[in-house]
Amino acid sequence: MTRMKQLVFSEMALGTMTKLNDDERLALQDEVQYLVDKIQQLRGSPVDLRKYLVPSMSNNITSLVFGQRYPFEDHRRKFLDERLRKVVQIIGSGGLFSFLPAWMFLLFSMLPFTNVSKITGIVKEMFEYVSKEVREHRSTLHESINRDFIDGYIRKMEENENNPHSNFKMGNLLGNVVNFFGAGSNTVQLSIQWHLLNCADKVDTVQRNIQNEVDRVVGRERQPCWEDHNRMHFTMATIWEMHRWRTVAPLSIPRETAEDVEYKDYFIPKGTVILSNLSAVHFNPAFWESPEVFDPYRFLKKDGSGLIAKPDQLIPFSIVSVSSRLKIGFSNVVVLNDFESISEVLSMKELLYRTGNLTVDEAGFRGLLSLNGQAWIDNRRFCLHVLRDLGFGRSSMEEKLKEEAQYLTEKIAEHIGAPLAIQDLLVPSTSNNVTALVFGTRYAFEDARRQFLDDRLKKLSRFIGARRLSLLLPRWINQLAAKIPVLKNNLAGPILDELLAFFRSEIREHEATLDEHTDRDFIDAYIKKIRENVGPNESSSFQMNSLIGNIFSFFVAGSSTVKETLQWHLLVCADKPDFVQRRIQEEIDKVIGRERVPSWADHKAMPFTVAVLWEVYRWRTVTPLGIPRIAGENAVFKNHFIPKGTTVIANLRAVHMSPDYWKNPEEFNPQRFLKEDGSELLPKPDQLIPFSTGKRMCPGETMATVEIFLYLTTILQKFNVLPEAHGVNLSSGASTLSQAQKQKLRFVPR
Repeated sequence: MTRMKQLVFSEMALGTMTKLNDDERLALQDEVQYLVDKIQQLRGSPVDLRKYLVPSMSNNITSLVFGQRYPFEDHRRKFLDERLRKVVQIIGSGGLFSFLPAWMFLLFSMLPFTNVSKITGIVKEMFEYVSKEVREHRSTLHESINRDFIDGYIRKMEENENNPHSNFKMGNLLGNVVNFFGAGSNTVQLSIQWHLLNCADKVDTVQRNIQNEVDRVVGRERQPCWEDHNRMHFTMATIWEMHRWRTVAPLSIPRETAEDVEYKDYFIPKGTVILSNLSAVHFNPAFWESPEVFDPYRFLKKDGSGLIAKPDQLIPFSIVSVSSRLKIGFSNVVVLNDFESISEVLSMKELLYRTGNLTVDEAGFRGLLSLNGQAWIDNRRFCLHVLRDLGFGRSSMEEKLKEEAQYLTEKIAEHIGAPLAIQDLLVPSTSNNVTALVFGTRYAFEDARRQFLDDRLKKLSRFIGARRLSLLLPRWINQLAAKIPVLKNNLAGPILDELLAFFRSEIREHEATLDEHTDRDFIDAYIKKIRENVGPNESSSFQMNSLIGNIFSFFVAGSSTVKETLQWHLLVCADKPDFVQRRIQEEIDKVIGRERVPSWADHKAMPFTVAVLWEVYRWRTVTPLGIPRIAGENAVFKNHFIPKGTTVIANLRAVHMSPDYWKNPEEFNPQRFLKEDGSELLPKPDQLIPFSTGKRMCPGETMATVEIFLYLTTILQKFNVLPEAHGVNLSSGASTLSQAQKQKLRFVPR
């Protein structure tokens, strides 16, 4: 309510002053003329125009707020210019401040070399300056006339001085004034700079056309006025196109949820930061033809005689696709939001690198998820070779998956229809499929080692989903935080320490019992590879740290994501018993029966079941942002320069929810993958990319699909899956992992 009242009052106060009467129009025209006079003094010499745009734009705000303009040489003018320039520079370098926890913001504000500290100091100086202006206004306040915004606000504070709950306080006045300078001068200055750069770049197609309209409508003697815009269609189209093509605030101003809210099946908890990716809208080919091209004619009638109606999708001042390059926090970030961009960029050799700030890297271990260069190539080739030898993708591995799925149904049967948190059983079951490959054994659910792994993996899964922001922090911050005990707990330090100690213990046991002629599991094979490369190859890609990192990668990619996907399948079955569950069970009864154990070969005769698998992949993509890449060297994509070190995020969910590729994408509908009569699957669409795409896509897609198919059919062969009385919650938590809400299901024998 406080923010709303401030907004209403500020808009009324400024609105009264900005309905440009004749005097106010003249004041604005005078400021423009003053700027032109300054430029003319240069006589064609090169100039950094920002030197003049900053004070000129700022003067339009000082006139409204302070009641006067300052000459460019005035010391007050120079004070404001310097602070505004620094603010633009710091904010332009990254908008991380909105995402920092309070403790981290406080910590950074006390470190003199950080941007948080710098901007805090600038705001303090601005507050002191504005406070001085307010004191002067108080001493000269006129009873019946508001000279400017400060006068109006002082009067409002005096009206409410006896109201202890008043929203009109000195702190809010100071904050409003500083906000006006940030929003009212910086953005305009940047927009004008883009216009002038564009005119210099496109002399014939843009600059000359605008000048022709100026000569025809305004002439070269009188000053332009706002009314002229009604007859200067190309000029207005250029302004609109610049708003679209170079949106000054591409992520707008972050919002924050004041309370829990649900939007399109997504649960958004109180305190969540909401970003509006305006640039993604402005570059969406669903709304704009050839969005990368600067083309004012898109806003003109075909004959050029007038403007078309302003499109709803033009929202430079707020209210994904194509790539949008942004600066978030300390990192350049490219977000890819459409299939074409994702498939092309992720195949570029410059983008085959992983960022080095993945969770396990904080402990000094790098595996397949985060290795780069030759080390990644060597490890990927070797790991796939070993896993195939161990049965990965073969019938021997399928038999182990079947046994584990059967064991799971036996555990479910122990609950005899009582409400059950199925994730508590899915975690050990899916994890056992990884331990069989990596450690050479499965653990009974009651085994102490099993329970240890379950607990740490569950905690780590929640942590990974909530902490992707640290990918945008400098590496030294993650390393520093990992060494501070009170922060280490928040960074999953103890969980990692315990997991890594467990992995080391397994490796030591394997080393002590190693058979030179037989590989029992992945650890055996990797230990031998390390020993082969000791001595002759000191820079070998096969190191003990990489073995530990690979084990971690297998558990994260091979069990956590499968567990989440399986949980979504079961929730959908409980929520849609007739539309989904019954039809899968009909295929099971027809193809498999109720006695034989399901096998992967059955999927060929079960098109609806496979369609459900694909639709869950699309509708609830477990890793909606994939695993970030990093530019290992400078790259260029569609005229966008991507500097070395840029984080590249593939927004898989944007592809899976784009109406360009899917009819009614928000609707769960397996029929979209079937022929009209439901008898056969259609070819798998290229745009279905739940495991990403390119050379660094997840190599475990086949095993994951086999595993999910076997588990789902084995469970539904034996049980009906029912919700609790209050139904199923299909909303996804606000996280970089699409995690289902905590809830229980009932499994009733068929």
